[in-house]
Amino acid sequence: MPLDSTKITSTQHPFVELSLDGAPVGRVDLDLTAEYDLHGVVAVVESGALTALRFGECDVTVTFSVRPVGTVLQRRRTFSVGALAPMRETVPLIGSARTRPA
Repeated sequence: MPLDSTKITSTQHPFVELSLDGAPVGRVDLDLTAEYDLHGVVAVVESGALTALRFGECDVTVTFSVRPVGTVLQRRRTFSVGALAPMRETVPLIGSARTRPA
């Protein structure tokens, strides 16, 4: 049973302080954003219970910006996850399903 995609975004705001002969002369503010879009997630259902999740692909987009200039670099890659994550205990999806170890 295919599931919706999941998107996770993480943004950091590092900076570089500039100095000349030990005296501060400025600061460069940066933004680094990583977006993870996990799609192709499939619920594995057996006998009316969720027994595992199978992961498909993850699109990763990384954006590097300098304030106030804007985006200076952006890269996007797709990774095949291909992992199976069994449930520790099955999750009944209908009233008659029994919980059993995966």
